[in-house]
Amino acid sequence: MELLMMRKIDEALNGNYNPQEFYEHAKLCESEPTLEWFDVEDYPISKAMDEGTNQDVQHALCEYVDGNGLMAEVKELINKFTWVEPFNRFSAHTNQL
Repeated sequence: MELLMMRKIDEALNGNYNPQEFYEHAKLCESEPTLEWFDVEDYPISKAMDEGTNQDVQHALCEYVDGNGLMAEVKELINKFTWVEPFNRFSAHTNQL
């Protein structure tokens, strides 16, 4: 079995990042741990994407890397990447301001 979540992280870091696809993949791996060689459900990546900041997502991904004994070097890349953009609650309602 391959490291599905790690493959998605690698794809993102190499320019193939689709936030919605990454989020859906994280949710799938968290809900179906048999799909993943390493534990994902212990690292709430999707929750960080739902409720947190970019820093929260970076933290969850780095915990996944650490907790599964993966290459520590990838954490440096994870922490340089923008996984989620801040939501501007006014952008969708500019006519109401």
